[in-house]
Amino acid sequence: MSRLRARFLSVVSLLFLALASSTQAVTCVFEDEIPDPSEVTLLSGDRFGHSTSTHGRVAVVGAPERAGGGAVFSFHHEAGEWVLDQVLDGTTPGVTLADGDWFGVSVSVEGDLLAVGAHRTKAADGIAEIGAVHVFRRVGDRWVVDALLKPDLSDDPRIFGEAVSLSGGRLAVGEPGSRKTYVYARRGGGWVREAKLVPGDPEVEAEATRYGATLALDGEHLIVGAEQWGMGPPFARVGAFYHYLRCGDSWTQVERIVDPFEPSFGEGDHFAEWVDLSDGVAVIGAAQKDPDGVTNEGLAYVYQLGANGLFRQVTWLRGRNGASGDAFGQKVAIHRDTIMVSATDGDVGTAGDAGRVFQYDRVGDRWELTDEVSLPPAQVGAFDEFGSGLSLHLRGCIGAQFANGNAGTAHVVVPCQ
Repeated sequence: MSRLRARFLSVVSLLFLALASSTQAVTCVFEDEIPDPSEVTLLSGDRFGHSTSTHGRVAVVGAPERAGGGAVFSFHHEAGEWVLDQVLDGTTPGVTLADGDWFGVSVSVEGDLLAVGAHRTKAADGIAEIGAVHVFRRVGDRWVVDALLKPDLSDDPRIFGEAVSLSGGRLAVGEPGSRKTYVYARRGGGWVREAKLVPGDPEVEAEATRYGATLALDGEHLIVGAEQWGMGPPFARVGAFYHYLRCGDSWTQVERIVDPFEPSFGEGDHFAEWVDLSDGVAVIGAAQKDPDGVTNEGLAYVYQLGANGLFRQVTWLRGRNGASGDAFGQKVAIHRDTIMVSATDGDVGTAGDAGRVFQYDRVGDRWELTDEVSLPPAQVGAFDEFGSGLSLHLRGCIGAQFANGNAGTAHVVVPCQ
């Protein structure tokens, strides 16, 4: 372990010991900062931490503005440390990138599969941003190219790959520029398109709903966010999410759930700006909500899948000591009985827009706020946007894409139990 990392962990340990003694609660533990400066040098503007994904002992972090079209960093947990396995970029065999592709805008890892979105990949004319998704398969201790998925040019594609989600050998890909979502299945060693989904709303078809900018796939259930869904004032850009169910290899829209009126409702709420799904529980972020009239403090909503196959709202979540402009709900993540919600523009001391992340745990039939994490005083800075990347699977991986002069950073945390 480097001396820099040891000093960092020491500071974090002292910080959370102090918090635990004052609140009598077990808190999240910063397990490691990634990457170790001795392993790789991040440069200003890389935006490392814009996207993150975790699964078991693997953490993946995107740096979509790194020179050469973007990069993705893969880490694994070994002997108490997070070790850099591989950097995927335009030099990786089988990967071709160009500046501005935004390779790493979205990442999703599950088992031996990794999907990476590059939503600004250009068409043959070098102008239109049609997008692409690079799929990798782990062979031994290396990621190798498994497939390059591209949109159908006859569908007028735009920014395909802004969102990706893997589950059980299937991959969902969002294309918000043309309001489409695609589902692919891995069969016979290759990937086949299983479905092309569009919102079942002919009355708002022409609206720029941002349908597909966020999505979450979990088994036979898929939810797709459309943060700018609306039907004109006073319902413009209130937001909605769509729920799809798979039967065999067919996908059907089950329901559309729009921005709830409680505890606040207004034009521009952007409900479903970010979504996640785990074991029948959906978490929906609404970072521009105004609870109690506090402008853009933000909220997150929790929905439970019922016996009838439909989602019902069970509660809404709010951060601790929220303030105007916190953007609570900018990112959300759930795994089993734990939820994490980022307030990317929340202040930390005198550092404005530094970012905070809140943890909630299911206690019986309630979701209770159990912890709050932010960068330690020695590292926190204004406009870090801690929580700009957020994922959760046993461990959480939290990115701060604008830290260190926009080079970015990421931290792996062990949620309190």
